[in-house]
This record gives sequence, C-alpha cells and structure tokens, in this order.
Amino acid sequence: MAKGAVALPEHCGDVTNEQIDTSIAEGVGWLERNISDSGVWLYRYNVEEDENIGGYNWVRHAGVLLSLEQTARYVDTEVGETAALVADRGWPAIEANYRNIRIGNRQTIAMQSSSSATGGTALTGIAVAERRIRTGDTDLDENLLKMARFVAAQVQADGSVLNEVDLKTGNGKPGSYSPFATGQALFLLAQARAIVETQEFDIEIAAIIRYLATERALREGYVPDVSDHWGAYAMAVLTETAPQFLTDRHTIQFVRKQLGIAGIQVRYESQ
Repeated sequence: MAKGAVALPEHCGDVTNEQIDTSIAEGVGWLERNISDSGVWLYRYNVEEDENIGGYNWVRHAGVLLSLEQTARYVDTEVGETAALVADRGWPAIEANYRNIRIGNRQTIAMQSSSSATGGTALTGIAVAERRIRTGDTDLDENLLKMARFVAAQVQADGSVLNEVDLKTGNGKPGSYSPFATGQALFLLAQARAIVETQEFDIEIAAIIRYLATERALREGYVPDVSDHWGAYAMAVLTETAPQFLTDRHTIQFVRKQLGIAGIQVRYESQ
C-alpha cells in the first residue's frame, strides 16, 4: 500500500520580534494569574460555566516549570523576572511528589504522581537541569543525578526505555513504551552529563541513540517515525558537549529523517 504526504503552501506571513515578545509575555501572564496558593495551575476549565472542573497532570506541571525556567534564562526583561518568580511558586508543589527509591546500590528519585513514571521523572529532571543552568545552584545537582539514575535504570540493553514503573521496586513494566519518554530520557541524561560533568550515563546514552536510529519505529509501531522533538533537544546538547555520540551513519540518517518529518508537520500545523 502506497502512502503519501502533501506539504501545503505557507500563508502565515512574517512575524515580528514585537509579536513574539507579546506572545511570551501573555503566556507568562496567564501562568502568573492562574497559579493557586498551593503552587498548582488551573488545568481543566469550562469557559461557558466559568468553572474549574478539576483534574491535574504532573507531567505537564513539569513542562510548565521547564518553559518558565527557559523564559527566565533567555528573556532579559521584566517578563523574564516574572517567569522566575512564578517558577519559584510552582516548584514546592512538584517537589512534594518526589519519591526516593533505592534501585540496586543507587538512591534515585521518581515522580510518584504520574502513570508515566519515566517520562514524568525525565521531564521534571530536565526542568531541574534548566533551573540549575539558570541559577548556578549546585545544591540542585544531587536531585538531578538521582532523577537521571532512576531514568537510566529504565533503559534496557537494546536502548529501549520502559515508561511505566513499579515505584515500590523501581522495576519497569516490559513493553510499556511511550512516543515521548525515550527522547525525554535521552535529553535528561545528556543534560546531567554536561552539567555535573559525569560519564556515568554514557552507556545508556549510546544505547538510546542507537535504538532511536535503528529500531524504535518498527519495534514500537511508529510508521512513519515519531516526530521526536525531545530527542532533537538531546542531540542538540550532545552536539555541543559530546559529539562523539552522533557520528554513526545511522544516527545521521535518523536526524535527516526527523528534519523531514518536522518540516512537514510545521507546514501542516501552520495552516
């Protein structure tokens, strides 16, 4: 059976720096207005009834913290300062969900309020890494390493990453894959490697990259392959800090394929 993709023409017009700055400011402003005294954000809302309909997602809480930390790091205006203050209010809530788990001879930390234990912990660790880079606070290194060790424990010998984990034992559930957790795991391990200047995770990093480049699409049933932005962020870090991981021809072919997938997606979504 033949499959095809159509790249639609772009009609988005030019975006000015002022428009970009306004969008960032409005996003930070929404997060500032909608964080509660307990440090969690409004998540599900019925606009017609003006009603908070409850529910929460700690993985997305981690994603919000990551975006705020990045804004605080890169935006050198009052908006960046506001982002830092809002992030400060959101960190205690997620830290209350850390769970210490001993796996072998390693002390690790996982996110306990998440069915996506590996992905949720990886994304939280990525946010911790961003905060560490922004603030220079070396006290964050311990938790960063513990999260990286939990995630590394879910990396199998073939480079696949188990996403669902028994938090009593630290053992991953066989076959519990995720389209996002693999790239998130790689991103966290790459960041931990660079920030703490350790080679502790080199075996897992190499295994994940090989798996992404040669096996994941067929093993996990993604045809075409996943548009893996988390894996792309990881490889961007490794390009600057450990390019020796990215020289294999299969990895180069994978990156080129990802560029093609992302290019089609961007043009499609822009419509």
